[in-house]
Amino acid sequence: AAIRIMCERAARLWGIDAEAVEWKEGAAVPAGPNAGKFPPMTLAEIAAVSFETGGPIAGHHEVNVDGAGVSFGVHIVDVEVDRE
Repeated sequence: AAIRIMCERAARLWGIDAEAVEWKEGAAVPAGPNAGKFPPMTLAEIAAVSFETGGPIAGHHEVNVDGAGVSFGVHIVDVEVDRE
């Protein structure tokens, strides 16, 4: 699903149909010569302009496993301190 979403976002930027975009070698690329000539776009490049293609990029995954499993969590904070 994530690759499909990245291809859809690249297609919006390029002004072409999402079906005309493929994911190859870590980047969205036109699916053929009829799709147009656009430079490959990596996840980082698509994320950098996400405000133009639908907002933040987010993912979600759930799994139900049998038995005890390891638990983990991640928190990310972007902080700027004004020392004045």
